Amino acid sequence: MEPFTRENCAPISADSTIRGVGWHGVEDLSSLASKPLRFRFHLRGGSLYSFWVSPERSGVSRGYVGAGGPGFEGPVDTVGIGAYSAAAEIRPWG
Repeated sequence: MEPFTRENCAPISADSTIRGVGWHGVEDLSSLASKPLRFRFHLRGGSLYSFWVSPERSGVSRGYVGAGGPGFEGPVDTVGIGAYSAAAEIRPWG
């Protein structure tokens, strides 16, 4: 489905649990709203842990985060990538 093709996708090389996927010349996924979709992932030398589609650039999942943690305001992710920044500031191991 143009422009959301494998060839138009910006490559990702990261070991991360919150990483945005983007396509060249595409701001957001709003043109796909209310359309039935299937996602296909192409990986080379990697594995996919999980994925979600967020309504915000921050990556907010609105899903449960277990017991919460640094950067989260409760048991549900309402901050996205901001929680990782807060957690990085707390380093009990040094």
